[in-house]
Amino acid sequence: MSRSGSSLPPTVWWAQGNDFDASSPGSAVRFFGRCLDVGKAEFVGSDGSVTSLKVTQRDVWSCAAEIPKDVKPGSYAVRLEGRETGLTWCVKVPDNPWGEK
Repeated sequence: MSRSGSSLPPTVWWAQGNDFDASSPGSAVRFFGRCLDVGKAEFVGSDGSVTSLKVTQRDVWSCAAEIPKDVKPGSYAVRLEGRETGLTWCVKVPDNPWGEK
């Protein structure tokens, strides 16, 4: 059972990155919904590779996770693992729009 005490699976209503529906490597992504008091978040690539994300904030209504700086730009599924089930949410990781400056 999670800290929230709920037995319901996580439900994501929307996500927010630093570019609306996308995030840059080294930034974060935040999910809003219910039962999001999860301890594990992951990126899942189209090749099946899994990258762990550091969960930095979590409560019943939201969950935030840091994206590693070495994640390659592309389209990823985000897996939030709750108690007995997981949830997948797609997030695009764009190239750094500011370049090296």
